[in-house]
Amino acid sequence: MNANRGTKLLLTLLVFACGMGFAATPYFYVPAALSPYFALTLISVVVISLRLAPSLRSGLQALLAGAVLTAELRFFVHTHPFSLVSCLASFGLGSLLLIGIRAVWEEGDDRKRFLLGFIGAFLLAAVDYFGLNLLRLTADPGSKALDFYLYSFDASLHIQPAFLMGQAFEKWIWLNRAGLFFYIGLFIPMGAVYAGQLLRNRQRALEALAAFVIAAPLGVTFYRLFPAIGPIHAFPKNFPWRPLTYSQASRLFLQPFSADGLKNAMPSLHVTWVLLAFWFSRGLSWWDRALALLFAAFTVMATLGTGEHYFIDLVVAFPFATMIQYLCSFSLSWKDERRLRACLYGFLTTLAWLVMLRYEARVFWITPVLPWTACILTVGFSIAGIKIPRRIAAGGDVKAAAAGVPHHMLVR
Repeated sequence: MNANRGTKLLLTLLVFACGMGFAATPYFYVPAALSPYFALTLISVVVISLRLAPSLRSGLQALLAGAVLTAELRFFVHTHPFSLVSCLASFGLGSLLLIGIRAVWEEGDDRKRFLLGFIGAFLLAAVDYFGLNLLRLTADPGSKALDFYLYSFDASLHIQPAFLMGQAFEKWIWLNRAGLFFYIGLFIPMGAVYAGQLLRNRQRALEALAAFVIAAPLGVTFYRLFPAIGPIHAFPKNFPWRPLTYSQASRLFLQPFSADGLKNAMPSLHVTWVLLAFWFSRGLSWWDRALALLFAAFTVMATLGTGEHYFIDLVVAFPFATMIQYLCSFSLSWKDERRLRACLYGFLTTLAWLVMLRYEARVFWITPVLPWTACILTVGFSIAGIKIPRRIAAGGDVKAAAAGVPHHMLVR
């Protein structure tokens, strides 16, 4: 018993030392000081921590850990500029350490829950932390962008959603600020959904985590297939107040052009992630579902209002997210034709859109009915597809109940 306690003390010191050591490196304090994205991603770790241990004591412990890390940066790392962003990042890192320490000291099923919580929180933070390195793969010097093709499609709708939302963002400062918060804080609903499912259905939680993680490399792969930089970068003098007229857009010469910067528009990973978070929230409380839906709605507006995406980027995110969801639906065997059919639908529909936009974009100018119908069918079939495994949202409960496992053991 004493040996076991001694091992736990050593592991606790190791976790704490690793956290303090990492906080003192530029790999932490540079993004912590400069990136609201990184800070809000670490706030998702706070959400996971508080969901796993919802008590005032846990909240105070997280605040104390964040204060210790903030003090370390403020007084011992002299190159670190003190800011609200860095405090939030320290708060998140402190919460990660607390989850790890709880995983060391808890016993039985609780230890397993906190260990999975630590792994999930760490992986979500890593996706954001290393995401920029992945995105740099899309920024080859002198590489081409295909924005004219995407702009042409949007204009063929006879409205230009990105420019209209961009104007709304400039008119209404509250919408701009709210949209930016939800846009950069998209890991918060991902953390909430993962923690919620971890308490309810661990199989579903691991499926959600896998989907959130693999979305990044798969998204970058498609960015390479159809590189685009977004209207605010492709049309900096026009966005959002001077869109091309419909006559001008219909005669736009479609060709690739040289563009610097990240080509991360098609399909929208932001919308993919919030869709996955909402879909995986099925079976959770209405609070969880409302949070995921709120982030989804504002993220859709923000992707357009910031000028980082075209409307068609958001549409193609639906089949792309469907593909990812079913790739990670481990409760279904690959012999189950529903899983295979949904994966093929998502992959082939995403690929078909890229081919059509690249080589047959003029077809959509025949009548506005054509592009609108294509968008509605794409989104509609994607939503219908995610309803197929509705029972999988409670899959662990169904299987366990069939095996005679008491219900109180299913909701830990």
